[in-house]
Amino acid sequence: MKVRVCEACGQHNPEDAWYCSNPNCGESLPQSAITELDDSLVKLSPPPPEPPDVRASRVAAELSRTHHDTSPASGLSASETPRYGALRGIASLCTGLGVLALVLAGLGLLAGFVMMTVGGGFLPGFGVIIVSVATGGFYYIVLRVVAEGISVFVDIEENTRHTALYVQRAVALLEKRLK
Repeated sequence: MKVRVCEACGQHNPEDAWYCSNPNCGESLPQSAITELDDSLVKLSPPPPEPPDVRASRVAAELSRTHHDTSPASGLSASETPRYGALRGIASLCTGLGVLALVLAGLGLLAGFVMMTVGGGFLPGFGVIIVSVATGGFYYIVLRVVAEGISVFVDIEENTRHTALYVQRAVALLEKRLK
């Protein structure tokens, strides 16, 4: 019987196999790996596969080792700084202006109560309260939406960049295993 013997792990594979059938190996089998063996000595059953959780842990460990690679070829610097500092600053500014709008609305609310009680009249004081709360609340909501929108877009870009690097490393690892 002819078999292909894996040079990496010694697994006996069928003659027409291209890759090692050992689930822990998977190396490609060269043509020169064909060997003639006595049929009574060969049993072509692969070893039992690793449990999925063990295999997943091992692959995740390999990927995390490459994920934290800070060599110039990896695409990450050792002290990667967040990108888009100006956009992050604008988001912080919008948040601060939103809080300022709420504070001014609170001052308008107090001014309206003072007008109502001291002598400016009920209706003008009530009008000041309504206008200040409505405009302060509106500006707060608009500015917070802008700030959160900027933060979300910056985070999406950052996550996309990291995912692309992670996928590139995973593909490189798989290609290395298939060679």
